[in-house]
Amino acid sequence: MRKPTKKERAEFEKLKVEILCHQFRYYVLSHPTISDYAYDELEKRAYTLECLIEGKAEEKTWQGKPSFIISSDNARDYPKHIQDLCQH
Repeated sequence: MRKPTKKERAEFEKLKVEILCHQFRYYVLSHPTISDYAYDELEKRAYTLECLIEGKAEEKTWQGKPSFIISSDNARDYPKHIQDLCQH
């Protein structure tokens, strides 16, 4: 298995913040800003990158989710920086 590039690692970190913001807006604020399809595509990409970074095999049919997914309607479950960033 190949090692991830710096660009892929940076993309993964950016996707983590973006996805958590979308989750916060959807679950906590009840104000989604992207379609379900667009969100699913972000999650798929993050899962692919996470598998590459962690050196684990990706499932052939995408069923996995990135490990950082929260899916909670309780604002306290989200990191403070996500709460601050995503409430606007």
